[in-house]
Amino acid sequence: IENYELSDFSLVPKNKIFKFIDKSGDILALRWDYTTSLARFLKMNMEKISFPLKVFYCGSVFRFFEGSMGRPREIIQFGAEIIGGDVDGEIELIKGIFEFLKGTGVKGFRISVSEAEYLKRLLSAKHLPAESLEKILHAIKCKDFIMLNELASALFPEQRKDLFDALLSGKNSVDFGPEMENFLEKLKNSLFDIPVDFDPSLVLDFDYYNGPMIEIYDQNK
Repeated sequence: IENYELSDFSLVPKNKIFKFIDKSGDILALRWDYTTSLARFLKMNMEKISFPLKVFYCGSVFRFFEGSMGRPREIIQFGAEIIGGDVDGEIELIKGIFEFLKGTGVKGFRISVSEAEYLKRLLSAKHLPAESLEKILHAIKCKDFIMLNELASALFPEQRKDLFDALLSGKNSVDFGPEMENFLEKLKNSLFDIPVDFDPSLVLDFDYYNGPMIEIYDQNK
Protein backbone atom coordinates (compact mmCIF):
# COMPACT_ATOMS: atom_id res chain seq x y z
CA ILE A 1 0.00 0.00 0.00
CA GLU A 2 1.32 3.45 -0.93
CA ASN A 3 0.20 7.00 -0.27
CA TYR A 4 -1.40 7.99 -3.57
CA GLU A 5 -0.57 11.70 -3.29
CA LEU A 6 3.11 11.11 -2.35
CA SER A 7 3.75 8.40 -4.93
CA ASP A 8 4.46 9.06 -8.59
CA PHE A 9 1.60 7.50 -10.55
CA SER A 10 1.95 9.98 -13.42
CA LEU A 11 2.95 7.24 -15.86
CA VAL A 12 0.25 4.82 -14.73
CA PRO A 13 -3.28 4.89 -16.24
CA LYS A 14 -5.43 6.33 -13.46
CA ASN A 15 -8.35 4.02 -14.25
CA LYS A 16 -6.19 0.94 -13.54
CA ILE A 17 -5.23 1.82 -9.96
CA PHE A 18 -7.10 0.51 -6.91
CA LYS A 19 -7.57 3.53 -4.59
CA PHE A 20 -9.31 3.96 -1.23
CA ILE A 21 -9.46 6.44 1.64
CA ASP A 22 -8.27 5.53 5.15
CA LYS A 23 -9.79 6.73 8.44
CA SER A 24 -7.62 9.86 8.49
CA GLY A 25 -8.79 10.87 5.00
CA ASP A 26 -5.55 10.06 3.17
CA ILE A 27 -5.88 8.57 -0.30
CA LEU A 28 -4.04 5.24 -0.46
CA ALA A 29 -3.37 2.99 -3.45
CA LEU A 30 -2.44 -0.64 -3.89
CA ARG A 31 0.99 -0.94 -5.51
CA TRP A 32 0.53 -1.06 -9.28
CA ASP A 33 4.12 -1.80 -10.22
CA TYR A 34 7.48 -2.08 -8.48
CA THR A 35 9.21 0.06 -11.11
CA THR A 36 7.77 3.32 -9.78
CA SER A 37 8.83 2.43 -6.22
CA LEU A 38 12.33 1.65 -7.47
CA ALA A 39 12.48 4.90 -9.42
CA ARG A 40 11.48 6.85 -6.31
CA PHE A 41 14.22 5.13 -4.28
CA LEU A 42 16.82 5.93 -6.93
CA LYS A 43 15.75 9.57 -7.08
CA MET A 44 16.10 9.95 -3.32
CA ASN A 45 19.48 8.19 -3.12
CA MET A 46 21.12 9.00 -6.45
CA GLU A 47 24.20 10.64 -4.92
CA LYS A 48 24.86 7.66 -2.61
CA ILE A 49 24.62 4.91 -5.25
CA SER A 50 27.43 3.46 -7.36
CA PHE A 51 26.39 2.37 -10.82
CA PRO A 52 25.73 -0.05 -12.40
CA LEU A 53 23.42 -1.13 -9.58
CA LYS A 54 21.91 -4.63 -9.42
CA VAL A 55 18.55 -4.99 -7.66
CA PHE A 56 15.73 -7.53 -7.41
CA TYR A 57 12.23 -7.46 -5.94
CA CYS A 58 9.26 -9.77 -5.47
CA GLY A 59 5.73 -9.19 -4.24
CA SER A 60 2.09 -8.59 -5.14
CA VAL A 61 0.92 -5.80 -7.45
CA PHE A 62 -2.70 -4.97 -8.23
CA ARG A 63 -4.04 -3.81 -11.58
CA PHE A 64 -7.59 -3.20 -12.70
CA PHE A 65 -8.30 -4.56 -16.19
CA GLU A 66 -11.69 -3.70 -17.65
CA GLY A 67 -13.02 -6.68 -19.60
CA SER A 68 -10.08 -8.71 -18.38
CA MET A 69 -11.66 -12.03 -19.50
CA GLY A 70 -10.24 -14.02 -16.61
CA ARG A 71 -6.98 -12.13 -16.11
CA PRO A 72 -6.07 -11.95 -12.40
CA ARG A 73 -5.96 -8.51 -10.84
CA GLU A 74 -3.43 -9.53 -8.20
CA ILE A 75 -0.14 -10.46 -9.83
CA ILE A 76 3.07 -11.73 -8.27
CA GLN A 77 5.74 -9.52 -9.79
CA PHE A 78 9.31 -10.74 -9.64
CA GLY A 79 11.94 -8.51 -11.14
CA ALA A 80 15.68 -8.06 -11.42
CA GLU A 81 17.32 -5.01 -12.93
CA ILE A 82 20.75 -3.61 -13.67
CA ILE A 83 20.48 0.17 -13.37
CA GLY A 84 23.00 2.07 -15.47
CA GLY A 85 24.02 -0.99 -17.50
CA ASP A 86 24.15 -1.68 -21.23
CA VAL A 87 22.96 -4.41 -23.60
CA ASP A 88 25.40 -6.88 -22.03
CA GLY A 89 23.66 -6.26 -18.71
CA GLU A 90 20.29 -7.08 -20.30
CA ILE A 91 21.69 -10.35 -21.65
CA GLU A 92 23.12 -11.14 -18.21
CA LEU A 93 19.67 -10.68 -16.67
CA ILE A 94 17.99 -12.92 -19.22
CA LYS A 95 20.59 -15.65 -18.72
CA GLY A 96 19.99 -15.35 -14.98
CA ILE A 97 16.25 -15.85 -15.52
CA PHE A 98 16.94 -19.05 -17.43
CA GLU A 99 19.27 -20.34 -14.72
CA PHE A 100 16.50 -19.70 -12.19
CA LEU A 101 13.88 -21.48 -14.32
CA LYS A 102 16.17 -24.43 -14.99
CA GLY A 103 16.59 -24.75 -11.23
CA THR A 104 12.84 -25.32 -10.91
CA GLY A 105 13.06 -28.29 -13.28
CA VAL A 106 11.32 -26.61 -16.23
CA LYS A 107 12.75 -27.60 -19.61
CA GLY A 108 12.03 -26.84 -23.26
CA PHE A 109 12.01 -23.04 -23.36
CA ARG A 110 11.09 -20.75 -26.22
CA ILE A 111 11.61 -16.97 -26.29
CA SER A 112 9.39 -14.44 -28.05
CA VAL A 113 10.92 -11.02 -28.63
CA SER A 114 9.66 -7.63 -29.75
CA GLU A 115 10.30 -3.94 -29.14
CA ALA A 116 8.01 -1.78 -27.00
CA GLU A 117 7.26 0.74 -29.76
CA TYR A 118 7.38 -1.70 -32.67
CA LEU A 119 3.66 -2.31 -33.06
CA LYS A 120 2.87 1.42 -32.88
CA ARG A 121 5.47 2.18 -35.56
CA LEU A 122 4.11 -0.62 -37.71
CA LEU A 123 0.56 0.68 -37.48
CA SER A 124 1.75 4.22 -38.25
CA ALA A 125 3.59 2.97 -41.33
CA LYS A 126 0.32 1.46 -42.56
CA HIS A 127 -1.35 4.88 -42.20
CA LEU A 128 -4.14 3.48 -40.08
CA PRO A 129 -6.42 5.91 -38.21
CA ALA A 130 -5.59 6.61 -34.56
CA GLU A 131 -8.82 5.03 -33.33
CA SER A 132 -7.87 1.76 -35.04
CA LEU A 133 -4.53 1.79 -33.23
CA GLU A 134 -6.24 2.11 -29.86
CA LYS A 135 -8.71 -0.66 -30.69
CA ILE A 136 -5.93 -3.02 -31.81
CA LEU A 137 -3.84 -2.38 -28.70
CA HIS A 138 -6.87 -2.85 -26.46
CA ALA A 139 -7.87 -6.10 -28.17
CA ILE A 140 -4.32 -7.49 -27.86
CA LYS A 141 -4.05 -6.59 -24.17
CA CYS A 142 -7.43 -8.24 -23.49
CA LYS A 143 -6.60 -11.20 -25.75
CA ASP A 144 -9.85 -10.55 -27.60
CA PHE A 145 -9.21 -12.57 -30.75
CA ILE A 146 -12.76 -12.08 -32.05
CA MET A 147 -12.23 -8.31 -32.09
CA LEU A 148 -8.81 -8.77 -33.77
CA ASN A 149 -10.41 -10.81 -36.57
CA GLU A 150 -13.13 -8.19 -37.01
CA LEU A 151 -10.50 -5.43 -37.18
CA ALA A 152 -8.49 -7.37 -39.75
CA SER A 153 -11.57 -7.79 -41.95
CA ALA A 154 -12.48 -4.10 -41.65
CA LEU A 155 -8.96 -2.70 -42.15
CA PHE A 156 -7.73 -5.13 -44.82
CA PRO A 157 -10.88 -6.36 -46.64
CA GLU A 158 -8.90 -7.32 -49.76
CA GLN A 159 -6.57 -9.67 -47.86
CA ARG A 160 -7.70 -12.94 -46.36
CA LYS A 161 -5.08 -12.94 -43.63
CA ASP A 162 -5.04 -12.53 -39.89
CA LEU A 163 -4.24 -9.06 -38.58
CA PHE A 164 -0.50 -9.53 -38.06
CA ASP A 165 0.08 -11.26 -41.40
CA ALA A 166 -1.62 -8.30 -43.04
CA LEU A 167 0.38 -5.76 -41.05
CA LEU A 168 3.74 -7.43 -41.73
CA SER A 169 3.18 -7.92 -45.45
CA GLY A 170 3.71 -5.38 -48.20
CA LYS A 171 6.09 -2.49 -48.70
CA ASN A 172 5.30 -0.66 -45.48
CA SER A 173 6.78 -3.21 -43.09
CA VAL A 174 9.02 -1.85 -40.32
CA ASP A 175 12.50 -2.97 -39.31
CA PHE A 176 14.01 -2.88 -35.86
CA GLY A 177 16.49 -0.15 -35.06
CA PRO A 178 20.24 -0.88 -34.77
CA GLU A 179 20.13 -1.15 -30.95
CA MET A 180 17.40 -3.80 -31.12
CA GLU A 181 19.23 -5.67 -33.87
CA ASN A 182 22.35 -5.71 -31.68
CA PHE A 183 20.31 -6.99 -28.73
CA LEU A 184 18.76 -9.79 -30.82
CA GLU A 185 22.11 -10.89 -32.20
CA LYS A 186 23.71 -11.05 -28.75
CA LEU A 187 20.67 -12.82 -27.31
CA LYS A 188 20.74 -15.56 -29.96
CA ASN A 189 24.51 -16.00 -29.57
CA SER A 190 24.22 -16.25 -25.77
CA LEU A 191 21.26 -18.65 -25.78
CA PHE A 192 22.16 -20.66 -28.85
CA ASP A 193 20.28 -23.76 -27.63
CA ILE A 194 16.96 -21.92 -27.08
CA PRO A 195 14.62 -20.92 -29.95
CA VAL A 196 14.14 -17.15 -30.30
CA ASP A 197 11.29 -15.85 -32.46
CA PHE A 198 9.76 -12.47 -33.26
CA ASP A 199 6.24 -11.80 -31.96
CA PRO A 200 4.73 -8.42 -33.00
CA SER A 201 1.74 -9.00 -30.71
CA LEU A 202 3.72 -8.39 -27.51
CA VAL A 203 2.23 -5.32 -25.84
CA LEU A 204 2.86 -3.90 -22.37
CA ASP A 205 0.20 -2.52 -20.03
CA PHE A 206 2.22 0.67 -19.47
CA ASP A 207 3.70 3.25 -21.83
CA TYR A 208 6.87 4.39 -20.08
CA TYR A 209 9.02 1.45 -21.23
CA ASN A 210 10.56 1.70 -24.70
CA GLY A 211 13.16 -1.07 -24.94
CA PRO A 212 13.20 -4.75 -25.93
CA MET A 213 10.47 -7.04 -24.63
CA ILE A 214 10.73 -10.79 -24.14
CA GLU A 215 8.34 -13.49 -23.03
CA ILE A 216 9.50 -16.98 -22.07
CA TYR A 217 7.33 -20.00 -22.75
CA ASP A 218 7.42 -23.64 -21.76
CA GLN A 219 7.18 -25.50 -25.08
CA ASN A 220 5.87 -28.59 -23.31
CA LYS A 221 2.55 -26.87 -22.54
